[in-house]
Amino acid sequence: MQLFGITFHPSVDAVALTVAVLMVLLKIFLRSVRGVAPIATTHQSVVDALNGVSIVPFLLMMGSVTSDEAFKLLVKTNPGFIGVAGLIGIVFIVSELINS
Repeated sequence: MQLFGITFHPSVDAVALTVAVLMVLLKIFLRSVRGVAPIATTHQSVVDALNGVSIVPFLLMMGSVTSDEAFKLLVKTNPGFIGVAGLIGIVFIVSELINS
């Protein structure tokens, strides 16, 4: 399926987008339970969604080491999602190097 010129693999990309939405909702719920204000800002929601959308590619990358099926699904994943996962990974690693 193509949307705005981007090819989506129905199963993998749908799971990644679903996890992204669930991550935003989960973080809003956790902030409300903990009494953190504000519960949701645009910035927080975007960061939560980007973190959520990167979970599926990260899991497929780990699984592709031992499973050909996971590698095939990783190849079919939208390159944008893999790019976001890579960017988040690089930012995390660089911030760990700077802060240590």
